[in-house]
Amino acid sequence: MVRLYEEGHTIRAIATKLGMHQREVWRQLVAAGVSRRSRGLSGVVLSRSALERLYVREQLSVAEVARRFEVPKEAVVRNLRNHGLPRHNRQAPLDRDTLRRLYVDARLGVRAVAERLRVSSEKVRAELARFGIPIRPPGRPGRTTP
Repeated sequence: MVRLYEEGHTIRAIATKLGMHQREVWRQLVAAGVSRRSRGLSGVVLSRSALERLYVREQLSVAEVARRFEVPKEAVVRNLRNHGLPRHNRQAPLDRDTLRRLYVDARLGVRAVAERLRVSSEKVRAELARFGIPIRPPGRPGRTTP
């Protein structure tokens, strides 16, 4: 319980995960000598090791890390900055050949390509348009990510 709280999980998230009431989680944390974080964005502290594992090694997006910890994306960004961890380069252009291979040849959908390249669907659509690759109408793609 203490480890989860120190990694940045909320009392609510810990209670849900452990099947306990929030008050009981807090009582046990107080008994263990854990001081309560302040409320709001500034109080959310995510451990460097958890951020390194999820964001750096597993290459999850800020949004996915935020979902995992049930915190706002801004809290993840602030913690990355506070721990001196580099942000993913979202502005880097995608490779035309890679896009063509995944979207045209393999017939993966926009979302599947985005997941594979670890970028947003909007980024994939913008890059397809930039390279003049026709975007298929929405619906069922030819294939999904294997």
